[in-house]
Amino acid sequence: MGFWFGLGAAVFVVVALQILVWRPAAEEKKLRADRNLAQGILECAIRFPQSTPGSLRDRWANGIGQIIEGRFSFQGLDAGEYNRRMGGQIVVTEITAEGVQTLPGKRPREVLRNWKLLTLGSRQGVVEVAGSPNALQMPKERSSAQKAPDL
Repeated sequence: MGFWFGLGAAVFVVVALQILVWRPAAEEKKLRADRNLAQGILECAIRFPQSTPGSLRDRWANGIGQIIEGRFSFQGLDAGEYNRRMGGQIVVTEITAEGVQTLPGKRPREVLRNWKLLTLGSRQGVVEVAGSPNALQMPKERSSAQKAPDL
């Protein structure tokens, strides 16, 4: 009886602490994402679909993006091979949004479950940006008169 009671108490304490810590953290993350979105900063993943299949640019990379004054800046979150080879920050200029759609085929692991796909035409070629539906509506709403801080 003592072993099972101790095991049950330990599981209860772990679950209770997880709920007490997780809930406020999730609310804070949502508030931070809303503040960032108001400044034109969004959590997203990008890839360049016209690049060589299997290359680093063809793979999805998670990071933080910012759309302002006709350009899209992207900073990768991980310090992996992609960021070392791409030089850290990627800037795509003269962008035109081609519309939001659902991801075709199987969802890559870098793309979150509810994210949609936005295709951007640019001087550097086609860029696919995956992000939350609210964040991907932003390119149409932001005008060149709005200013936001750089990443």
